[in-house]
Amino acid sequence: MAINEVVKVNISRDSVRVTQKGFGIPLILGQHTRFPERIREYGSIEAVGADFEAADPEYKKAQALFSQRINPERIKIGRRASNAKQKVKITVPTVSDSTTYTLQINGIDFEFVSGVSASAASIVDGLIAAISVGTEPVSTTDNGDDFDIEASVAGEGFSVASTANLAVTQTAENVNIVTELQAVQAADNDWYFVHSTSKTSFDILQLAAHIETQKKLFFALTHDIAVKASIPHRLTISLDADLVSGNTIDLTVNGIAVPQVVFSTDHDTTMGLLAQAIQDHSAVTEATVTAPRIITVTGAVPGELITIADLIISGGASQAGTAIETTQDPTDNVADRLKLKNYDRTALIYTDDTDNDIDAAWVGLNAPEDPGSLTWAFKELSGVSPDALTDTEKAAVQKKHANTYTEVAGISITQNGVVASGEYIDIIRGTDFIQARLEERLFTAIAASKKIPYTAQGQDIFRSVVKGVLQLGIDQGVFSAVPEPTVTVPEISTIPAADKKNRVLKDLTFQAVYAGAVHKIEVQGNISV
Repeated sequence: MAINEVVKVNISRDSVRVTQKGFGIPLILGQHTRFPERIREYGSIEAVGADFEAADPEYKKAQALFSQRINPERIKIGRRASNAKQKVKITVPTVSDSTTYTLQINGIDFEFVSGVSASAASIVDGLIAAISVGTEPVSTTDNGDDFDIEASVAGEGFSVASTANLAVTQTAENVNIVTELQAVQAADNDWYFVHSTSKTSFDILQLAAHIETQKKLFFALTHDIAVKASIPHRLTISLDADLVSGNTIDLTVNGIAVPQVVFSTDHDTTMGLLAQAIQDHSAVTEATVTAPRIITVTGAVPGELITIADLIISGGASQAGTAIETTQDPTDNVADRLKLKNYDRTALIYTDDTDNDIDAAWVGLNAPEDPGSLTWAFKELSGVSPDALTDTEKAAVQKKHANTYTEVAGISITQNGVVASGEYIDIIRGTDFIQARLEERLFTAIAASKKIPYTAQGQDIFRSVVKGVLQLGIDQGVFSAVPEPTVTVPEISTIPAADKKNRVLKDLTFQAVYAGAVHKIEVQGNISV
């Protein structure tokens, strides 16, 4: 039985559940064949060295974890396979004339209506033709009376369903970093931090999506230089015909209407007026006519998207068709994609140095500390080199809610200390810790008692347990002592009879204030003679 079948704790943050055992244990997930089982535990780098070579990425991550002045007592290393393409076979068990055959791929229907003298081969050809004009990330192979559908990208699976007159058989499973981590979790889920030896954006984004559901933290490492770049958004507005007398042009930039442009003199002049109207918007730094029917628009703030929409050409003898296309995407990097997903459980750190395992060193130093007792910023790490980022580059990384390790005033320190949503790591981990302790202690109170009565005295037992955990949160720096946390239980007389009959106590609530941390100091002084 899981604890949450008896005790359910939900905590919201205004600015998650883990076991007491293993709360600070890091997991390294790597693609290797050093041992046959899914996961092994190690208590030292020497023990890791018995299984791995010093050049192995798993060994290097472990070395970074164990090399800190304070380091974990134990770590775990998981084994994963490489990404593999999903593949299914489609057969035609029932051949009928003038019949609709439908395949659904990723929720999109692909149909073929058989004619007279239908055959399995003709139905196969018709379905392949329908799929070929679609945009789903799959490819097909015609085998005559049946055909195969295969994922275009290894690790990017697809769903498939069909009408009863077709049969679907999976011949190769989708394998990716998530399916492999799930296999590791099935073998041993007693860890809290996860590192991946893969630094591809594809793997990072997939793993981040999974960890967001897991009450754990993913520390990801990237060398993607786009993360440190300040790139403006650039897009084009294309017309498929010239503007003509009587046309009026309306559009919006970031949801705000641009003053209507009215045809003037000729097509080229009107295009210039339209470009100027767009450029006058505060979100745009430049809009120029770069071809007879094309306007190129550049955003004013690097890293921020601009949206041009509601483009309507009306009036005149004809109206040109329009298309808007991004030619330079400022969010086409792993940091911005994580930020746009607003992930609370992935902390990304950037480094230029491909030999650095800063993510593991960072966790190695901080994981042994009590949750809430420290900020993850301003930490000096052992065995890794700081990056020599310019102020502009560092600002670009940090604006994307990623983290850096650079030298400040002669000291190498981590900066930002945040997850992709912008929330601080210590807040996420501290909240996880409080939720875990509440669940464990409330469950223990129920399990260790002969019976807790549904009375005011029984409520006082639960109130006391919650207060004890909140005090622990104060002691470890998760919560502020002022104002003092409060615990509220409903009056017995106000509790519905149905809840009493079902022995469910609801509406036990608490209020507390995060202690937070100081990351910046501003001092103003006045000196006079």
